[in-house]
Amino acid sequence: LTTLDGEQITTENVAGKIVLVDNWATWCGPCMRKMPKLKERYEQWKASGLEIIGIDWDRDVAKGKKAITREKLDWPQVNPYAAERDHGDLWDRATGITALPYLVLLDEKGLVMAAGQPDLVMETMDKVMSGDLPRTFPSWTPEQVSGMTAAEVRQNLVAVSPARQGARKTPAMSDHLTDQFNQLMS
Repeated sequence: LTTLDGEQITTENVAGKIVLVDNWATWCGPCMRKMPKLKERYEQWKASGLEIIGIDWDRDVAKGKKAITREKLDWPQVNPYAAERDHGDLWDRATGITALPYLVLLDEKGLVMAAGQPDLVMETMDKVMSGDLPRTFPSWTPEQVSGMTAAEVRQNLVAVSPARQGARKTPAMSDHLTDQFNQLMS
């Protein structure tokens, strides 16, 4: 991704970090009202490995840039319309986002932990950043599980079970952990 400042965001730039993707626009009242909370969370968690990437959906790129400056949004910002006029439409179809604000929280491996409206996603982010939820999804392939001893399976079940309970409000995380739990049980 190319930011509005001309910098490149790559998977290498954010590897090992918790990434919050903030889809917003100046015409979206709830988007702009959540910015103070988002800035507060960024200041609180950036030293612990939180990265925020803003996706400004304003068709008027200059209007979005003014809001970024006015609101003092210190994280990278991307606008799909900045490169070519039809890029925004392509992004819109590719992401399937139908309403703003829309946040996406990615774990340290780039897997979606939570997505949707700000309150639930920021609550999940706070739990992850404070250590109440894991920073990455535990993952095992069927081959890895079949090669585990009974003691290793038990140890991994013990590790997954509390995370599963803690992730109940986060469907993407809960579904993934349930799949991994079932993988270990088979």
